[in-house]
Amino acid sequence: KCGGVAASLDPYCVASPLQNWLGHIVNVQRLHQKELDGIKDEEMKQRRLVELHAMEQAKNVYELEVVQDRLEDTEELGDEFPSPRVTAVVYDVGTGELKKLNWWGKLMSGTPDFYGHNVVGLK
Repeated sequence: KCGGVAASLDPYCVASPLQNWLGHIVNVQRLHQKELDGIKDEEMKQRRLVELHAMEQAKNVYELEVVQDRLEDTEELGDEFPSPRVTAVVYDVGTGELKKLNWWGKLMSGTPDFYGHNVVGLK
């Protein structure tokens, strides 16, 4: 359970000074509002927002120039699976479970490949 995520779902908690800290989570909430609105159970909604936030951050890492440069370098070497591999995971403190998330399929499917990289294994 994440207090920041819970606070981001409460419009009265997203005022300054928390606004700066919660801004990224609120943006993820805005991007996925339709999906989150369909979840009635508050705990499940918070869990899903944690997952969505982790996936969005994995996408942000993938888009970094240094990552793109390294992917390009490993492709030029003929590597079948370019590196680095960007993975999104969430850890449930209550159960001890580490859950791998399919961020590529959720956030990148149906979008043009702006990067031009072989993304075998990510899809």
